Amino acid sequence: MLMDNEIAVPCGQGGEARQGKTRNAMTQSGHSEHEVTGGQPYFSATEWSVLQADDRRAGTIIVVLMGSIFTIGLVLYFTIFLIVRSGT
Repeated sequence: MLMDNEIAVPCGQGGEARQGKTRNAMTQSGHSEHEVTGGQPYFSATEWSVLQADDRRAGTIIVVLMGSIFTIGLVLYFTIFLIVRSGT
């Protein structure tokens, strides 16, 4: 017989439970330790502005890196084009 917080483990294609095979069901004991209490924001306004500035800076760096990689690729392809063209 199953306890209140246990569920039967299905087996096979029929979906019937094995005799005596159970596992504990997930239960919530109330509140999580990570839950924000009292309606206060998780980050202060100062922290948000620092996070946003860091995100903008990181985005700028990523765009510059991607652009430079693209430019290097164009230079390489153009160099190969010139080598192939002068060989014929």
